Amino acid sequence: MSATLHHFEVACVNAEERAQHFCKQFQFHLFAVNFNDVEVPQYACRSGDSVFVFSQRPEDCVISGDTVFDCALEVRNVDGVFKRAVAAGSTEIEAPALLKDENGSIKMAVIGTPVGDIVHTLINSEDYNGVFLPGFTEPTNEMVTSFPKLAQKDITTHIDHITYVVESGMSPKVIKFYQEAFGCDRFKLNLNEDEDTGMPVSFGAVEMRLMAAQYWKCAESGVRLEKPKGSTKKTVTFVLAEAIWGDGEAGRNQIATYLEHHGGPGVQHIALHTDNIIDTVRTMKLSGCTFPVIPVEYYTSVGKADEINRVGECLEDMKKLGVLLDAEGEFSYDDNVHIEERYLMQAFSAPIFQKKTVFMEIITRAGATGFGAGNITALWKAMEVAHKSYKEEHTITPEGPTWSKAYRKSIEQSSPVISSVEPTWSKYRSSIPQVETCIENEP
Repeated sequence: MSATLHHFEVACVNAEERAQHFCKQFQFHLFAVNFNDVEVPQYACRSGDSVFVFSQRPEDCVISGDTVFDCALEVRNVDGVFKRAVAAGSTEIEAPALLKDENGSIKMAVIGTPVGDIVHTLINSEDYNGVFLPGFTEPTNEMVTSFPKLAQKDITTHIDHITYVVESGMSPKVIKFYQEAFGCDRFKLNLNEDEDTGMPVSFGAVEMRLMAAQYWKCAESGVRLEKPKGSTKKTVTFVLAEAIWGDGEAGRNQIATYLEHHGGPGVQHIALHTDNIIDTVRTMKLSGCTFPVIPVEYYTSVGKADEINRVGECLEDMKKLGVLLDAEGEFSYDDNVHIEERYLMQAFSAPIFQKKTVFMEIITRAGATGFGAGNITALWKAMEVAHKSYKEEHTITPEGPTWSKAYRKSIEQSSPVISSVEPTWSKYRSSIPQVETCIENEP
């Protein structure tokens, strides 16, 4: 069963400000807006093939801060995928329906997942020729100028992968759901990964396990096919991270912190691919994006400088920008690639919303096609540094978060005000005329 990523949707306290802030930091541009419902304005922003839709939160919806809640997928057979997902245990949120405007129609449905508040909107847009989706229009020139960016062209190309944080022991259930609902193909992150329990990663006194599932461009019978000729769309890769709980404060880590702050499983980070990570991270930092400071010990560890020099990257640039490198010699899906040509370069942003939940990854792949142990360990080390530094600024109390004056000031200058309600996702859907429910028979 084939599928591609259509867009992410973010529920926001203040959608316009959040969209402006995101575009400035990560160099996206506003390309479509939907003001059909004045209480739920929507702003669609793009960079390369990556699209994020920022939706205003209605006043009567209760939620704690902004959150990514929808990973929308483009599929050929919305009815068939919907029925298969429901049979696999998915919650029916919106049945398949036709959404129309003067530019054509799309078939759409919405299903729940086992991953907390995450939903998948299923979309077939082959009969639609509008700017984005029914109800969306092009923004005015005045609106576009209110979303400034330094780069004249897009500096990221597509979504490389999405990582979910799940509770301990939950990964096999989620993997099974994606296999049964969407025909996902399970793949190993590392040669040392156990088929049932995933790959353990240790750092200091804490551990976590990671597993992965991936959409391949394949027929619904499960045969793997090459992507359609001329298609620029990439496969959709989901990585699952769960904590192996430790005892006391020594067992705390960013996985446990995410679950606490988010209130359960959800999207931890989204990886944006770029062809030149050094220039991209430099531009993002100049645009106000914050990246955790990487300890110098990372770059001076045994063999790391030689590894960086061997592949021809600049050690000093990487130090200044906080870029990590993992030579992926131990494992690859393509045995024809030479070991010295297989490596990843990564940088991880600070959390982008009001709480310590979602962050962005910037990644460049040089021949590397999998997720090596060094890659995962690099993420672990980088985010543990951020986690420890945040402890000085943010203390969790039974009543909720308490922010230091300095950190509160920085948040107030760059982020919308924190709210405190649980989401009602149906209220975030676009206000679109001529909705016709039409479930078809699965072929």
